[in-house]
Amino acid sequence: MEEHITRRDAIINIQTYLRKLGYTGVGGVPVPIDGIFESVTEEAVTAFQRSNGLLPSGIVDKTTWDLLYTLYSERIRDELEARGIFPFPDTPEDYAVTVGTRSSLVTVIQLLLDELEAKYDGLADITVDGVYGEDTARAVRLFQQINMLDPSGNVDKRTWNRLVREYSNLQY
Repeated sequence: MEEHITRRDAIINIQTYLRKLGYTGVGGVPVPIDGIFESVTEEAVTAFQRSNGLLPSGIVDKTTWDLLYTLYSERIRDELEARGIFPFPDTPEDYAVTVGTRSSLVTVIQLLLDELEAKYDGLADITVDGVYGEDTARAVRLFQQINMLDPSGNVDKRTWNRLVREYSNLQY
C-alpha cells in the first residue's frame, strides 16, 4: 500500500529536520513543528542553506531537501548508535521506569519521545537529561493515551515496545 504524503506532512518533516539539526529563526526562535511554512521556518531554511553552501533562498528545492534529509539521517543514526537502542529489561517481570529514575534507559526514552514529537501533536518538548521527571512522565502519559495504553506515565515493557515501534515507523 502506497502512503500518500501531504504538503503538511512534508513541511512537518522539514521542520523536524531543521529543529533536530539546531537551525532556528532569527533571534534563535525555535522552528515550530506544525506543518505551516511561515517566516520562522523560512528563516531556518535560509540559515541551513547559507551554512551548507547552498543559495540562501528560503525555498526547499530538491538540493536543499536531499541535503537536509541526509544530515538529519546522519544525526539520528549517530545518536542512536552512540546510545544504542537496547531491549527493555526482562526482570523483574513487572519492571517499569518511573518518576525519579536516572539512567541511560531514561535518556533513550527521552530521545524516542523527542523524535516522536513530530508525529504526535501536543507531545511536550522534553529535556534529554537521563532524569525521569514530571515532564517526561507527562509526555509518556500523552503517548500512552494516544496509543490506547494505560496512561500511568510509567514506561513498562508494553509502552517501551510501542515507543520503539512508533519510532521505527518514523524512519523514511
